Amino acid sequence: MDRMSYKTFNWPNNPEKLVVEHSRDPLYGKDDRGGPVYLGMGGTNCTITGRGVFTGELAYDSFMDLALVFRERDQGALHLPQGDVIQAYFTELTMEQDARPYHVGYTFTFRAADENGGIPA
Repeated sequence: MDRMSYKTFNWPNNPEKLVVEHSRDPLYGKDDRGGPVYLGMGGTNCTITGRGVFTGELAYDSFMDLALVFRERDQGALHLPQGDVIQAYFTELTMEQDARPYHVGYTFTFRAADENGGIPA
C-alpha cells in the first residue's frame, strides 16, 4: 500500500480512516406550465475525508507542514494509499490535539475537481 500524499506533503504514516464518497443530485426543470420536470442526474461529486494521528517528536511539525499545504488555494494531485490519483482541492483541516505529548490528531476533507478544474456545485 502506498503512502498518501498531496502536492508536496507526504504523510509520514497513512490516515487511520479514509472515506471516498461519490454522489450526484437529480436535475429538475420546468415544463410549459411551470411544473417541475425531472431532467436526469447531474454531474458526479467526490469528497474524500479522513482522520489520523501524527506521533513522535515531529508530530506538531508534521501537522503544521500539512497546514501550509492547506493554505494553498489551487488544486493538486491527491495520491491515495490504494494507488488512485485524484485532482482535488483541500477544503478542510482540523487539529485534534490530545493532552499527550507528541500526539496530534487531525481530520481533513478534499473535494475532487471536475473536468474543468472547478468543484461541482
